[in-house]
Amino acid sequence: MRFITFYFCALSLFFCQLSNASTPDNMELYWLTNEVNDHETLLRPSSEKLSTANDTIRLLMENLPQYQFKVHLAQGPSINRLLEKLPNSCAPNRIKTPERLEKFIYSLPINLYLDLHLYYKKENTFSKIPLSALNEQQQLLNLSSLFSESHENLLGVDEGRSFGAMLDEQIASLNAHNIIVRGGGNRSRALVKMLFKERINYIIDYPTMIKESLNTLSIEMDLVSLEIANMPSYITGHIACNKSEFGKEVIADINNVLRKLYKTHAFYEAHSHYIDKADIEDFNRAYKEVYQTDIPKKAPQ
Repeated sequence: MRFITFYFCALSLFFCQLSNASTPDNMELYWLTNEVNDHETLLRPSSEKLSTANDTIRLLMENLPQYQFKVHLAQGPSINRLLEKLPNSCAPNRIKTPERLEKFIYSLPINLYLDLHLYYKKENTFSKIPLSALNEQQQLLNLSSLFSESHENLLGVDEGRSFGAMLDEQIASLNAHNIIVRGGGNRSRALVKMLFKERINYIIDYPTMIKESLNTLSIEMDLVSLEIANMPSYITGHIACNKSEFGKEVIADINNVLRKLYKTHAFYEAHSHYIDKADIEDFNRAYKEVYQTDIPKKAPQ
């Protein structure tokens, strides 16, 4: 048994360090993320605005002083494996799916995103959508219709990312040669860069994430945005934790903090700062529905 343990550790030092780390009794919590810069930005006091996900998580962590957060970088599939094995682990901004609900415990919503869109470069003639792929509302009927006239086009997706049950099923039904699956961190920015360089033809993402990526990368790119038929008007991200007794306690503490944060202007601004003015009315309606509160007002200066 000792030989097996030693051999396993030699193959996967990082995983063994997590597995042999302090037990949940000392409130040490491993925070698994695929964003490369999170280990630098999440744990430092700062008013700098970086992204909806980063800003909301910083607010959450600031209000959970009883936990010692250990931020670790991991890729999408690795996050799921680690979440299953480590009783003191959580991961942010996860979409609920039936398969994931069987394995993990989820918090109340922490992030709110207006509906996912398909994006492609306007000047890339190879990526233009055939009229037969659109419904009367000029929405994309489904992802398979992207390739009805061109079998060479490529959809870029991030490894291990879920877009919700409907789109996950559509992506799974596509031919493998029409998909580029990218591993690594900073997923939205990396795929936007690939789209800019025309290594792929299409990506799927939230409007706020596209805006953040273009600003961060300082890229000027004329993009076409298409709604996808039958998609919900918004999607929520949650904190997922290991389905242990400790994980249940963590989720309970997180939920208590979130209920208070929903009513603060700082939490609202962590979302609204990245929303286009044209979408604010739709976002405010979704905010009130999801978080069951009025729009928080900014405190007088």
